[in-house]
Amino acid sequence: ATYRRLTNILDLKLNVKESRGGGERRLYTVNVKLTTDDGVVSAEESRWDLTLALRNALILVEKQLKKIVKRKPSRYKGYE
Repeated sequence: ATYRRLTNILDLKLNVKESRGGGERRLYTVNVKLTTDDGVVSAEESRWDLTLALRNALILVEKQLKKIVKRKPSRYKGYE
């Protein structure tokens, strides 16, 4: 919901790769690519826990998106 308030989302791609560690553990690598009207934002995160990897990748995308929107000039510049 936070992303939709910042900009218009055109496409969201989520890629999850699983690789084995030394034993029974699995390392999850999550790639997130978000395409908006303002540009493309992507992030990658690797963790032993899939939910943490996904959460951290989405947090990174949100931070990058906020930077892009903050730098974007306002359409209503004269009315602020």
